[in-house]
Amino acid sequence: MNMPNKITIENIQAAYELAKLVYNKKLKLDYAVTILVTEEGFNDNSAKDYINDYKCIIEGNVFKRALSATGIDYYLSSIKKDGTKIDFDNAIKSVRKHITYYEAIRNTNVIKLRQVVSKHNTIEQYENLIDYSLHTIAFEEQVKKSALLSEQCRNEILASSVKVEKKIAIIEIFNRNPHVVAAVLLRAKGHCEYCGKAAPFRRKKDMTPYLEVHHIIQLADGGEDTVKNAQALCPNCHREKHFGLNK
Repeated sequence: MNMPNKITIENIQAAYELAKLVYNKKLKLDYAVTILVTEEGFNDNSAKDYINDYKCIIEGNVFKRALSATGIDYYLSSIKKDGTKIDFDNAIKSVRKHITYYEAIRNTNVIKLRQVVSKHNTIEQYENLIDYSLHTIAFEEQVKKSALLSEQCRNEILASSVKVEKKIAIIEIFNRNPHVVAAVLLRAKGHCEYCGKAAPFRRKKDMTPYLEVHHIIQLADGGEDTVKNAQALCPNCHREKHFGLNK
């Protein structure tokens, strides 16, 4: 990302205040960008990044356009001071997601950014955790890039590959209702409710037909954890629902 040659904490402060106004719909994005470019010395792209990334940070989402460690440090400090605990927790979560994404696609370690998170984070055992979902997305992007390489180039990389590195990941889960799962599985009577075929095998632990309970409208998208919004699927149909063309 192209940044101003000598970005100062005052520049970052101005970007933060403008980003808040844009986020709260008190200022138009284009006007805020113009101010940062003409008065603070940002280029057009970096101005947009500082404003757009604020929205991701305050909502706990991943941002893929990198900010400086100093900028993120200021954003976290200011959100902790200005916002609620939820806002700050979201901000920490967002920066962690960015670290996971950025390190995976660039095959590097953003030490300064990890130090910023460690500085603001009060839960020491979570300092080095990565976000599983973002790690998976970044890994898939790496696979796509590898597929574009020549076979010779890929083989050369494979020949120099080192031992697999182990990391500890954090994953968000929903506290699902076990009664919904039980009711849906019983309703299915051992058959996939999408393709109609019998479950592909039985569970070793209890010999019940192996089906997976899928939410028609995903919980992450606001769907309800109810029998009506769930269906029992075989593994193939379940994967198709998440990754296939006929979602």
